[in-house]
Formats: sequence, C-alpha cells, structure tokens
Amino acid sequence: MTFIHHKTLTKEKWSKYPFYKQLLMIANELNRAKNMIAAGDFKETGNCYERAFELIDVTVALLPRRNILRELLRLRDVMAGMYSENKYIQETNTCIYNSILSFTQQTYSYFFVTYNNTNIIGLAGFLKAFSVVETLSPTTVNSVSQMLGNNIASIIGITKDQYDANSFAHPFYSNESGDPLQIRYAEIAIVKQITSGRLDNIPVGYPDFDSTPDGVITRKGPLPSPPYTDFSTATGATSISILVGGSVDFKDTTPNTPWQIAPLYWEWDFGATADP
Repeated sequence: MTFIHHKTLTKEKWSKYPFYKQLLMIANELNRAKNMIAAGDFKETGNCYERAFELIDVTVALLPRRNILRELLRLRDVMAGMYSENKYIQETNTCIYNSILSFTQQTYSYFFVTYNNTNIIGLAGFLKAFSVVETLSPTTVNSVSQMLGNNIASIIGITKDQYDANSFAHPFYSNESGDPLQIRYAEIAIVKQITSGRLDNIPVGYPDFDSTPDGVITRKGPLPSPPYTDFSTATGATSISILVGGSVDFKDTTPNTPWQIAPLYWEWDFGATADP
C-alpha cells in the first residue's frame, strides 16, 4: 500500500499499534475535520478526510473482525460521499467520530501513561515521564483519559502479562545503534486508583510503593525501589543527638535515569519526641 499523507506508514508498522489506538488516530483526523468545518475551511477538511481514508484503509487491510470491518467501511462510504461533493456536514462528521470511538470500548485494568516531565523547564516535552495506573475495576482508555485529564493519545491499555513481560519504545531516546530505547513496563511503578470513578486524586509520578524496611538498604536497578534507606535500619541506632548549632546533612541518592529523572519525593520524619 502507498500513501500520500503518511509516506512512511506500512502495514507492518500499523499492525504494531493496538486496535483501539488505530481507531483513536482515525478519530483524531475527524476531530481535526470538525474544527476545519467550523472554520469553513473545506480544503483542509478534505486533507483531514484523506488522512483518515489512508488510516481506515490500512486498518481494514489488517482487520479480522468482520462486524467492525463492515461498520468501518460503511462509515468510510459516508465520508467519501461528503468528500466527493466537497460538502461537509458537521452533524454527520460528529456521528462518524462518535461511531468510531464506540468501537474502542475494550476494557483494561492497567494503563500506561506518558506525560511531559514538568520538573524540567524548557525540556518538558522531550524528557518524558511515565506511570502505569491500575484501576479498581476494568475500564476503557477513554474513561481513564477523562478521569486523569490526560490526552487519550498518551494512554495505552495493557494487560498484567504485558506489564510483566513486554517493553515500550521511548519516544525520543535511542540506543547506540540509533534504534528507539526499549524500556520494560515492569520498570515503571504502578499507581493504584484510590476512589472508584476518580483518578484526579492519585499521585501520578509519585508511586505507591510499599516502603516497609526489610533490612536491605541498597538496591540496584534503573528506578528507585523499596525499601528506601531508613535511619534505624541503616545505622542500628534509634536516635541521634545534635548539639546546639550543629547540623545534619541529607544526601539525595535518587538514581538519575534517562526516562525518569525527577525524584519521587523527600520525606523528613524526625519523630514525635524530636526537640525542638
């Protein structure tokens, strides 16, 4: 297959995206078309439809599900009618958009989320940060997007087996061979949903580790892993006296990795009997 707008797209590349992700990319073109129709720019609306046609065609070529295949081709025919007459109806475009989104109702309990690292001024769009959100019950990518307030394109539903065994390609970093840097999902901490129907109250980027000390004070690995150093575990002491005017130095031992460079957090707990 050859494409005018997606010049580097191949069936092999497209097949690597989950089906719902393919549908979301088609829907994104219809969403762009909606804005162009509202602006009266039918030339650019036509370009949006041409890009959508290309994505629909490669999806259809790979699609084994006959019922969805039939519906997707029917929607394409409606789009082609408006495209051929250069007469775009906003209500019809919206119906097609909603119909395509309705095919994406597969549910998951684990969601891989990519977001800009806002701790780095000027580089937030390049130094990406990642989290894996575990919901209390299976839900759709669209619902997680709405609850998190994140763009749906930045969220991928994965299974527990995929989290344990699979990898993802970093959007910017590459290895010594120039290939995208592969990172195991299991190296990204899981953040658990706290309240059903809500994800705006979870600490994305601040994982819910079990930090109970187990006697191990150092760990090797690409990301911080529990237990973190605890004073009594590390020194065998339960307290320390500081003379007036004395000071205590704290050393940040957070690993600096290419894909998760911001510290999780610092917590100072001097205990209830600390004086002053």
